[in-house]
Amino acid sequence: MRVAAVLPLFLFPGLLIIFSQCKSVYDSEDWLKSLTHIVVVSLSFWVHLYWLTMLLPVTLSRLYYLFAGIFAVIFLYKLIANPSSAALLKIKITRENQALCALLLLLIVLRFVPFGDRITGSVGDMTQHNYMTKIIMLNNGYSRSYEPVVPFEHFGEYPLGFHTLSALMAMAGPLLFYRATNWLSCLSLVLITLALAFHLARKVPKSFALSGATFIIMLVHYPQFLNQWGSATTLWSVCFLAFGYNFLESEELWQGRKLGFWEQAALGSLLAAGALTHLIVPIGFLFYLAVNLIVKRRRFADVFGLLPAILWAALAMLPFFINFNFHVVGQSAQAIHFGHAQSLSKILEPFHTSQWGGLKLIGESAVGFAFVFGPAYVFLLATSAAFLVWKKESSRVLWSCAGSVLLYVLLFCSFKTDFLPLSHLIQTERFHYFLLWPCSTLIILALNSLRQNMKWGIKAGGGLLFLVLFYANARDLAGRSFESHYTTYKFDGRWIRFLARDALLGSYFAAALDKANASLTGEDIEAFNWVKESIDRDAVFLYNYGDGGALLSSIAERKTFSPHGMEVWHGKELAEWQHQNPPTHIYVGKSANPKYEKLYSAPALDAQSDKYVKLYDRRGVSIYNIVKRN
Repeated sequence: MRVAAVLPLFLFPGLLIIFSQCKSVYDSEDWLKSLTHIVVVSLSFWVHLYWLTMLLPVTLSRLYYLFAGIFAVIFLYKLIANPSSAALLKIKITRENQALCALLLLLIVLRFVPFGDRITGSVGDMTQHNYMTKIIMLNNGYSRSYEPVVPFEHFGEYPLGFHTLSALMAMAGPLLFYRATNWLSCLSLVLITLALAFHLARKVPKSFALSGATFIIMLVHYPQFLNQWGSATTLWSVCFLAFGYNFLESEELWQGRKLGFWEQAALGSLLAAGALTHLIVPIGFLFYLAVNLIVKRRRFADVFGLLPAILWAALAMLPFFINFNFHVVGQSAQAIHFGHAQSLSKILEPFHTSQWGGLKLIGESAVGFAFVFGPAYVFLLATSAAFLVWKKESSRVLWSCAGSVLLYVLLFCSFKTDFLPLSHLIQTERFHYFLLWPCSTLIILALNSLRQNMKWGIKAGGGLLFLVLFYANARDLAGRSFESHYTTYKFDGRWIRFLARDALLGSYFAAALDKANASLTGEDIEAFNWVKESIDRDAVFLYNYGDGGALLSSIAERKTFSPHGMEVWHGKELAEWQHQNPPTHIYVGKSANPKYEKLYSAPALDAQSDKYVKLYDRRGVSIYNIVKRN
């Protein structure tokens, strides 16, 4: 009952776009595009609510119900005032729509496997996202500090779009907050697939576009690789900006038709939500948008027609920048650059790029490109480009793809050489999502051309062969607990098997079923509840990085010695706080992933009973009080 009452409230802001005249956004003959835009525009609006609670003396939950009621009244008034507009709600049931419905259900099932398989992400950025969500919930809106995680000011330096949505879902819906973060992580992959499908549908039939987009997103390494580790904020920012870009792709817009009020409001809301969910992604969006506008020969004067949407977005982002601590930009630059450089070095190290001389930067960018997309996707892209050049087809798409890839190389090189100001923000692995649009368009056009000229028997035989190999790959990966084939390759070096696993959607299996970044168990949650009831609020916990202990901050509301993310935003303050607040307890979770170093174990701590007193020992979870420090 609660779900049935809450879901319509979430959708009311987006329902107003049915009065739009722009078929790129709402088209009664395309129910999937229409429904998706209603959902995404609605969610983009709710992202802004957190920052309104900074300006208004009202809680987040009350503000949510207030605005939901206002949008509901406006929607019903417009329907009553103009009864003919009710016809816009009628969706035509066609064979194509039935096929799209089946494909959508398959996509949802495939992408929500992690929601059924894991409780929530338990390492890395996802622990940060969970405690940020909990801070919003504890304050029911704006908070000046990171309490109860750490006593640091300026909570909200990291954009809080994803966390606001998670908190609203937990407060107004049936999900616990840490389940809401998992649910939204899964939904982000559904939405980025649909955004890509709508883009591809401008060139090929809708069903082929959706099936192609589903396959492509399951094939590529990123964005799947880090989804449960915590890249959902990046993906949600991409989703909002991608659907905003869908407005900008409308030929009607560039042919002189002005966007109406609700269209401008929806576009402004999407653009603002993209920035309020992640700061890095919009930088890449601006770069790739510029390339797209140049290739399509758009006139700069036409951009002035979007001025209301741009002003709307700027106004929505204003509270965030009023709250933002700009000193943290300089303070965090070195930590961000170092972390990003370390990640790149791990990717590049096996290829000995230092021996490549003058071609070193170009070679490194090529390796990085192949890593983030995956070798199978890169091979498919290269052969598709060669095929279209040979056929002399789709020259504009080829130029768009070439320009975007060249931009990727230039941005990569600028980071490596610190050529541009604030080069630590030029994070190409976060920018590359926008490369999926031109590159995947090139691939889908080549596949569509082959499909049209291919006999049915060959199609059926090829599809059957792929399914057999896909099943064999699933069996193989299941024997290794669905460990990422990238991880396996680092240890065994068997590159032929690695390439085969990659081509047979190994990245999807790792994203869906590898629990490397999701070790939280029901026993951990039971222990967290005990901690919340039995351990003093001033306690400071140590834990193993690979088990569920990092979620003590969010679920048990107790401080941990090294809360994820604070070393970037508040490194100096964190070091001072750690010096003044030594750890008082150690948490040993039930399941510690062997990929991460295990510093603490129950047998080792039990053997030092003069230093560590066991307070809790149930179903594989142990908690110790530190009574004597080294």
